[in-house]
Amino acid sequence: MSLISWNCRGSGGGLYSPTLNHLARLSSSTNAKVIFVSETRTSKFDRSQLTNRFFMQDCHIVPADGLSGGLWLLWKNEVQVQVLRATHHYILASCVYKTSLSGPVNFNLVCVYGDPHHQKTSLIWEDVSTFVLASPDTPTFCMGDMNNIMHASEKCGPTPPNQTRIREFCSLVKQCGLFFFISVT
Repeated sequence: MSLISWNCRGSGGGLYSPTLNHLARLSSSTNAKVIFVSETRTSKFDRSQLTNRFFMQDCHIVPADGLSGGLWLLWKNEVQVQVLRATHHYILASCVYKTSLSGPVNFNLVCVYGDPHHQKTSLIWEDVSTFVLASPDTPTFCMGDMNNIMHASEKCGPTPPNQTRIREFCSLVKQCGLFFFISVT
């Protein structure tokens, strides 16, 4: 099963902008069953526009707050998605992949756009860890832009990395049993 997560840093203005054209090609070439798009910076598209544009069957939209934020979670019929909770920083869902060779597979999905200003970081991760730990026997996919780092060497820019924030994030990752795959296209 293929899943895509992308911080698009703005939709580019329209459904056929270069940004969203790229996402449509990526979705098609990977045969993605689930797409999570963060930081859309728009609320002007509705469910039918998004599902038609990306050839998906359903979606959940968290509107942008002015010109910031905005989340889209889209999926095909092969995946049954029940969104349990959504905020401007995450979508938590219970899912079933219906077309697995071994039969239906239940999993949880955590889609995160971490607070870039770190004012709500602790609350976001508290909610995520509560969700993950509530069903320890169910696999969980966590994807998105965490806006957190696990090692000081990942920090770019003139300000020093926040060691407390790094320790807290590493602790959360360990506590929830998360591991990361990074793929850049």
